[in-house]
Amino acid sequence: MLISRDALRVQVFADGANLEQMLALAKDPFIKGFTTNPTLMKQSGVKDYAAFSKRLLSEIPGKPISFEVLADDPAEIHRQALEIASWGDNVYVKIPVTTTDGVPLADVIASLAHRHVKVNVTAVFTLDQVWSSCLALKGGAPSVVSVFAGRIADTGRDPVPHMTAALTICRTVDRSIELLWASPREILNVYPGRRDRRGRHHRDRVHPHQAEPAGQGPRRVQPRDGADVRARRRRRGVPAMSDFVHLFLRETVEIVKALDVDAIERLARGLATVRDGGRLFILGVGGSAGHASHAVNDFRKLCGFEAYSPLDNVSELTARINDEGWDGSLAAWLRGSRLRQGDGLLIFSVGGGSREKNVSVNLIRAIQAAKDVGAKVFGIVGRDGGFTAQAADACVVVPPLVAERVTPHTEGLCAVVWHLLVSHPALKTQATKW
Repeated sequence: MLISRDALRVQVFADGANLEQMLALAKDPFIKGFTTNPTLMKQSGVKDYAAFSKRLLSEIPGKPISFEVLADDPAEIHRQALEIASWGDNVYVKIPVTTTDGVPLADVIASLAHRHVKVNVTAVFTLDQVWSSCLALKGGAPSVVSVFAGRIADTGRDPVPHMTAALTICRTVDRSIELLWASPREILNVYPGRRDRRGRHHRDRVHPHQAEPAGQGPRRVQPRDGADVRARRRRRGVPAMSDFVHLFLRETVEIVKALDVDAIERLARGLATVRDGGRLFILGVGGSAGHASHAVNDFRKLCGFEAYSPLDNVSELTARINDEGWDGSLAAWLRGSRLRQGDGLLIFSVGGGSREKNVSVNLIRAIQAAKDVGAKVFGIVGRDGGFTAQAADACVVVPPLVAERVTPHTEGLCAVVWHLLVSHPALKTQATKW
């Protein structure tokens, strides 16, 4: 079915540096804004960057225009961005996601966005770079992330799934961040007439600001232009190691900010009621089993708890698994330990257990055993908390930010939370003195 351009759910931006053409396009209400860069200006014979840009802004005052910095040094990029932003309220400043040497510019981007500079993060290829850009822009001025989908397509890959994932990231981090489909190669990159195998439109799901027309066609790369060098280096879509390090740490910071402080406080107060006259049993599976053993030491030594974990006695645990089955082994161990009212159960788990999915049934049965005798249940878990969060008297859920990294983030921050607990005044002040 032919779809008229007026029915499109994308905003189309023109990319170029020919003043006459840009002025003509500005009269067309279909063109919502413009982008340009130093390479296009050079090709169009522009000699004075600032003078050309300011004239363009004076001739097209009502539509957003993106101008790119010239520098490659982070400090100079920051200075130039502030200057360019001062040229007009409709200015977006294009900042590359990294320098030509691969140094991430997330800190520069974050500083500018929170100084009310409208940022267009450019030369973006990988989803990790989309994450780092969005996290840097979160809560700042209106902003755009420009993914070079056209150049991804040049490698023979379908850019649609990539852009769909990028859009999900933008919406997850901050719905005000707009996604731009840069360097489109075909009309179908703009028109939503193409459907996937499931019958859904591709282009009708894109965010505003996402497409720029291909009137210039594929451009020749100028080796001396920093942005094009960056783009060429990232065509294979492989992030630099330093990109990932910065990304992981920024994700961790965002998750820490999102932690429920009141839930941590409730957990500390609840555990305090167990210490006097009760015992604390700490359970976990996989990496969380190691956490459980470590936490037993901390709660006993630093806070004076009588604390235990079935995971510290390999002989008994494996015997119970052999004779009673894995699903019931932890509950059987608790019953053998004479679990009673006044005791507490502390669960470490990424998913928290699920009856429906038949996941971590051993933890579920242990929780049920605790509930049967009136013992209290506490948890530090991830995702939505699963069965543990539903059944617990107090539970801290580590918010999921990135699906593929939910386990390392949850397990890492589980250790942070329990170390916070053993340092908490409600628990620390009455620690056993030796």
